[in-house]
Amino acid sequence: MSKSILLIFAFGCFFLMAAAPRPSPFDEEYASPPEIVDIAVVAPFTGAESFSGDALRDGVRLACEEINTRGMLRYKLRIVLRDTRSDTETAKIVAEKIAGDSKVAAIIGGGNGAQARAIAQAAQDAGKPVVLANATEEGITAIGENVFRVCYSDPVQGSALAAFARSRDIKTAATPRMNGDSITENLAKSFRETFEALGGTIVTEILVSLQGNVPGIVFLSSSQQSAAQAIKVIRETKRGVEVFGVVDCNTPHFLHEAGDASSATCYTTDHFSAQNKTAASAAFMRNFTAQYGKPPNSHAALGCDALTIIAYAMAAANSEQSHAIVSAMSGMKNFEGVTGRITMDDTRSPEKPVVILRLENGEFVFVESVAPEAMPLGR
Repeated sequence: MSKSILLIFAFGCFFLMAAAPRPSPFDEEYASPPEIVDIAVVAPFTGAESFSGDALRDGVRLACEEINTRGMLRYKLRIVLRDTRSDTETAKIVAEKIAGDSKVAAIIGGGNGAQARAIAQAAQDAGKPVVLANATEEGITAIGENVFRVCYSDPVQGSALAAFARSRDIKTAATPRMNGDSITENLAKSFRETFEALGGTIVTEILVSLQGNVPGIVFLSSSQQSAAQAIKVIRETKRGVEVFGVVDCNTPHFLHEAGDASSATCYTTDHFSAQNKTAASAAFMRNFTAQYGKPPNSHAALGCDALTIIAYAMAAANSEQSHAIVSAMSGMKNFEGVTGRITMDDTRSPEKPVVILRLENGEFVFVESVAPEAMPLGR
């Protein structure tokens, strides 16, 4: 591995969480040299979504050590962590406080859609750049010109699975209408539109009709529990229909709910796979595993890329001022990140390959990446 690749990787990630209503044991600031620049990460370290915060924190710590040790900027970065407690109101409070701190140059936001919106709004109101690590909600960057994200949106994931299906010459698909929210509806809509635009045919939107009308694949966009129940129905038809889905399928909870899902071939998307061996991802995988004794997941990788983009923008602009960071990130093209080659589009969302995974023997494995140009309606 060349030093230049390792240098790009080491721009790493970082994590903040602003002062919550009462102190959290997970709030901390790293000791830094006198000349420092603060980067804040507001994310869930406690509560129902702490699994994502834990992974993000690990990725941030690794990258922060790399960037400061190698002297990639003319100053040291200090990572400030603040806990949202997996709660939207707490996210709003801590984000508003940290965004108002004059020592903070930029913010990375974690957590679910409502938390991410609160963090993004606080940063925009304070004039601070914010990079959302895992906010896939369509249109969230429209909050303002300071709001960026490093993950792809929900419609992009639906479009990627449709493009992948058509690349395998799958001609027909069922997209059952299931109880869900705007996110799952947008996923199904983007899948249908892309599949048909690429010459495929949607044969049914009713799950029970699969008993007598077997399509090439079934696309499911719903909660984990609803998708798992639907897979059980599909499996009972004993027709070997492949299942495509994108809502949190790559989790132990989904695998438990679906039962013996391996008897139905399942595909999903994710933002990162340790099995996808690019130069940047291989370096990240190797360093992360050596540090923590386990492979990184997508939350760690997205956190890494979020800070990498901020640090790269600081270096390119030779400034830690908000307007300069925003300008540099807005013009970013072909950046080799851990989660893929990133170009920021005009909505400040990344154009980058989408990872496709397949369920095998109780775990999801990497299949391929779908390039942005293969998704006519998902860019």
